Amino acid sequence: MNKIKNISTLIFDLGGVLVDLDWNRCVSEFEKIGVTEVSKHLSTTIDTGFILDYECGKISTEEFRDNIRSFSNQKLSDKQIDSAWASLLIGIPQAKLDLLLELKKIYRVIMLSNINDLAFKSCNKMFNNNGKNIYDYFDKLYLSYEMKMCNTAKDIGINTRLVEPFSELHFEEFIQ
Repeated sequence: MNKIKNISTLIFDLGGVLVDLDWNRCVSEFEKIGVTEVSKHLSTTIDTGFILDYECGKISTEEFRDNIRSFSNQKLSDKQIDSAWASLLIGIPQAKLDLLLELKKIYRVIMLSNINDLAFKSCNKMFNNNGKNIYDYFDKLYLSYEMKMCNTAKDIGINTRLVEPFSELHFEEFIQ
């Protein structure tokens, strides 16, 4: 593998880039447990509302669950909500994991992702295979819920300067 000239750092988003997502399956799982209004708040472009607040670390997991419960007239357990939420995350193809390990040999590899506590716990397990863990694939993790800000070039990439200007290459999810 040849290194790209002047690029020292690769920055990867997690959902939709590394982890395959299924929004319809997630909505369906919530509907199965009686949460019918969640589809109004859950989409591929979460840009407002309590889900964005959760991604940005403005509300806790308990507050997120309480918001979900407000859309149902049934008593929902934490486990039911967590399972429905995790159904969004399909998995990471082994080829992507192998590629990350190869890229890490010649680049600094960073994860910069809008993610919440529940989703990160599920995704973290996806990296635990063949005796490896998530830190074997990345030099640094920047997680929106821990940083208390959303993952945008304006909020994180530019304001905090993760790396030297013009030496990074970003791999972001693109939704049409």
